[in-house]
Amino acid sequence: MAGLTAQIEEFVAAPAPGLPQDVLRTVRTGFVDTVGVMLAGAGEPVTGVVRGFVQAGLSPVQEASVLLGAERASARDAALVNATAGHALDYDDVGLMGHPSVVLVPALLAEGERLHASGLAVMQAYVKGFETWGELIARDQDRHHGKGWHPTAVFGVVAVAAAVAALRGVPAAQTQHAIGIAASMASGLIANFGSMTKPFHAGLAAAQGIDAVNLAQAGMTAAPDAIEHPAGFLAALSPAGRVDRSPCGRPLRELSRIATLGLSVKKYPMCFAVHRVVDGVLDLARAHDLAPQRVREVRAVLGVTAAAMLRNHDPRTG
Repeated sequence: MAGLTAQIEEFVAAPAPGLPQDVLRTVRTGFVDTVGVMLAGAGEPVTGVVRGFVQAGLSPVQEASVLLGAERASARDAALVNATAGHALDYDDVGLMGHPSVVLVPALLAEGERLHASGLAVMQAYVKGFETWGELIARDQDRHHGKGWHPTAVFGVVAVAAAVAALRGVPAAQTQHAIGIAASMASGLIANFGSMTKPFHAGLAAAQGIDAVNLAQAGMTAAPDAIEHPAGFLAALSPAGRVDRSPCGRPLRELSRIATLGLSVKKYPMCFAVHRVVDGVLDLARAHDLAPQRVREVRAVLGVTAAAMLRNHDPRTG
């Protein structure tokens, strides 16, 4: 049986399947929500920093729009800025223990614009990236956040490589190299939560996923088992050795995680783990007609995982 890297390669390179209506609705939601949060985050300081970085080294190639405006850049640079903006307010949708749309959508919008691809082709590529991410993250029994990894960045770069390769129609052999190259680019640390680098994780995943495909198409090679090798992607993310590196028992095309898991759209611009706290406070305020002057102290209790992710217990701007 083919190894996991080869199975992902075959899934990505295969003709795009038709999308059921429920999946189309989910994907459309991901795109609409991501465009909204990109625009909402356009004026954030981190977006300005990354935008200035891109402008300073601007490629003469102008393939895609930056923040949906007149400014243009290469597809990878547009994806870098747009994904960073989309994650700047922590307002982007949630799924697969991370934020899939904020890396997939900016990369695919930029690539789709460059290629003049149809909306359906872009959405089909999104599903390929989502399913790749879903297969990989489901293989570890331990939470990646607890090990210091930011799943949006770590799995996002591989998912973007898969999605972009699918959108371009990259041959299977080059797709395998792109997946392996992206696996070596994967990074993103929980230690940087609360700083500008956290949203930059999303930008890097979107841009470097495109880089991985560009490099593979230029002739760069990667190991054919970069995902499942004992010293490969999955093993490196699971030092306790509790990760499943075996081949997938059935074709990836039969595992529609996007249909069963879907996406959660945020009500508030903050980590999804604390939405329940906000809802609880609002419910209490409505039920008891609480005015601010009547509140002496607020005590909120979080689970261990949420408290670890929200590592800045005395947050400040800057």
